Amino acid sequence: MTIWQKINYCLLPQNEFYNQKIEMFQPSDDCLKTVQLKGDSAIIYIEFALDFSTRNNKLFRILVKFMEKHLVHLGGGHGVPHCKQIGDTVYYTLPKKKKRLVLYSDKLSRKHKALKCLHIEFRIEGWQLVKLYNIFTFDDLIAFDHLQLWENLLDLRVPIFQLLGEAVGRSDISRQMQHRYGKKTWSEIKVLQAYLATNPNHAKAFKSMSAKYLIKELSK
Repeated sequence: MTIWQKINYCLLPQNEFYNQKIEMFQPSDDCLKTVQLKGDSAIIYIEFALDFSTRNNKLFRILVKFMEKHLVHLGGGHGVPHCKQIGDTVYYTLPKKKKRLVLYSDKLSRKHKALKCLHIEFRIEGWQLVKLYNIFTFDDLIAFDHLQLWENLLDLRVPIFQLLGEAVGRSDISRQMQHRYGKKTWSEIKVLQAYLATNPNHAKAFKSMSAKYLIKELSK
């Protein structure tokens, strides 16, 4: 069994602080335990990934549609949600940001090559940000609480139809009609992050998704 997919060593003759860079791709715990670091070292870049893989094409389309329609990242840039779509990739943060969230669904699973894969990636760049996650060594990475990280990052939202109907400019009609307009607006939204990037003031019309709603949607 391969304990890492790929590892590169690169000399840094022009760097006044470090003489070598190590790049590790999809390292297992065994990989992290095997590599020995001598002298001063710093972890300066990490990509955390969450994959949803399946052979079922219908289920895969449902997963992609669901995640694009509900996932938001409201800290994308200066308090205004950011969104850029390129093909089947959605960028939830500005490119210059040191913490970046991205979703894509146009590649097969890296671990299980025959499976379609919905891939969500959280990138952290710079040792000062990395250390904010209490990651200083490979042992810290091995012990890292990935579940807690993704519980914080997977911000899934659902609409409050009446507030959404009011937000789209229907404040002078009954709540029942606002509910109808909100429901119609929601049916037209494909990528919620893109909608909020264009209409940041409408964020108050969306609330966090409950476990009951999540189960109901994924059971359809």
